[in-house]
Amino acid sequence: MRYRRALNELMQLVVFHGRTLDSALSELPVDAPDLAALRVIANTELDHLKQFNCARYDLARGMTQRWIAAGRPR
Repeated sequence: MRYRRALNELMQLVVFHGRTLDSALSELPVDAPDLAALRVIANTELDHLKQFNCARYDLARGMTQRWIAAGRPR
């Protein structure tokens, strides 16, 4: 997958570190033309993130559940 590393970093920054998606995107070394596509992918993955699939992004189940319970802030 073209954005795998960037997506993993985004998920960590948003779910674990509590960063906004915009802030996290601004930190990643992604070409400007790719940012829109990466934003769509990240939002989709954040929408579908659950305790059973959080390991895909090296996220702990407890942290993921707290993020979900907080309303999936981004």
